[in-house]
Amino acid sequence: MNTLQFVHKFIIHNYKADALNIAIQDGPESGQSIPHLHTHLIPRYKADGYGDDIYTKVEKMDLQQLYREFESRKDAFQKHTASGAPKELAVLDEHREVRTEKVMHEEAIWLADEIEKFSKI
Repeated sequence: MNTLQFVHKFIIHNYKADALNIAIQDGPESGQSIPHLHTHLIPRYKADGYGDDIYTKVEKMDLQQLYREFESRKDAFQKHTASGAPKELAVLDEHREVRTEKVMHEEAIWLADEIEKFSKI
C-alpha cells in the first residue's frame, strides 16, 4: 500500500492528473488473466466528468452503446486535448506508431529518473 500511495502521488505530480482510480484484480472473475495480484492506477482528469456515476452507467447501458460513446469521447478528447493531459493521448489511433523496445527502454529510464527526483521532494 505504501508503494501504491507513492506511485499515486507521483502520477498526480508528473502527469498532472486530478485523481486516480486504483483497481485491484485478484482472481479470474475480476478480469485477472495471469494468476498474480496486480493493481492498475488509472489517471483521471476533471474533464472525465464521471466519478462514481460510471458504475451506474455501465450497469444500465448496453455495451455496444457504451462502446460507441467511448469512441466518440475518445475522438473528441483527441481533437481537443484536456488541459494538463499527456500529449500522447491526443494522437489519433491511426497516427500512433508502434513503440519499439528501445523507445520503451528509454521511457523506463526516464520514468526511473523522474521517480528518483520525485522521491527527493
